Amino acid sequence: MGNLDKFGCTTIMSFATLERVTWIVLYSCLSLLTIIGNSLSIAVFLNSSRLRRMRTSILLMNLAVADLLVGAVVVPMYMVYLWPLGALAKNPAFASAHEAVDLLTGFASLFSLSFIGLERMFSVFWPHRHRVIGKLPYAGAVIFCWLLSSLQVLLHLLKEHKIIEFEVFFYFIMSALSFVLVVMLAAYIAVWYKVRARQKELQARHRRYSRLSMEHEQKLVLTLAIVTSVFFVTWLPFHFLNIAVFYCVPCRKKMALNLILAIKLLQYSNSFMNLIIYGFRFPEFRRTLCRVCGRHLRINPNQEQSNMIGRQSSLKTNNQSPLEIGDISKDFLANACGASSVGRVITVRRSNSNRTSLEKNENNNVSVCAF
Repeated sequence: MGNLDKFGCTTIMSFATLERVTWIVLYSCLSLLTIIGNSLSIAVFLNSSRLRRMRTSILLMNLAVADLLVGAVVVPMYMVYLWPLGALAKNPAFASAHEAVDLLTGFASLFSLSFIGLERMFSVFWPHRHRVIGKLPYAGAVIFCWLLSSLQVLLHLLKEHKIIEFEVFFYFIMSALSFVLVVMLAAYIAVWYKVRARQKELQARHRRYSRLSMEHEQKLVLTLAIVTSVFFVTWLPFHFLNIAVFYCVPCRKKMALNLILAIKLLQYSNSFMNLIIYGFRFPEFRRTLCRVCGRHLRINPNQEQSNMIGRQSSLKTNNQSPLEIGDISKDFLANACGASSVGRVITVRRSNSNRTSLEKNENNNVSVCAF
């Protein structure tokens, strides 16, 4: 984006043939994997009615669309600079178009990650309010995400037409990127702190419930930790390289081209890693992915029948996100409901004496634990 692209792309043309071919293969593989992975991710969300009812799926699908554009448009455009005798790479209009698309899709992916992190933090700090929120705020977050990304493109166009100075454009871009880095880190630290405080409180009150709730919340913390770590590993080197190239003029001529291409490859790889982290962290996504790919899961008849009953009830589906449902394992639900075998459907009903009893679902009661 911006300074690094302009510096790197004007010097790549003198690359050796072997190195050029190596980088073309690496970028081609990354582009292909990103396109296939995010296309499958979008197909999974569209083919699963249960996932479509989950509100967080709106943010995850938006992330998949942004990452798909990175793999299908931005990476191939960047590879043009690696082709030998590429006249298109020397075209200023092409360079400007590539930078604009790179800014739009890259920041759309970044802002999507930020909104997902903030949404997870909101669900942990204010769980009751989170359950009653409809889908409209999520759709608004998606629109706001693309508006913020379009603002970066607008600044780029103003810079290209000499309306604003390059320094102003650079400071805006780096400020936006720094803001995303801070938000991601702050969201993870806040969730980790809140989960630890809640676990201590639950341990002091209800030992068994504390243990069961701890499993769920620890997996949530682990997911956010992985997301934040991968985000920093893939984007922080690019952030520092932009700053170094901007402030250190002699570094521009001494900077190794292999280092620049490696950092750009690492940055673009974040669009592929997002699928692995978010997609495969909850089982409903994996089951739907197997159906989309034409695979068949081995499920015994009793388990398949109870799964159909569980999918018919949307009580918890409408109020939980994929990350929440995916983090709750089958053993966790079985222990929480007191089930002795898989396939049992149990409902909780309070008697007149306010005593909680567990009994089988025989009278069309709402199912709370169905495997």
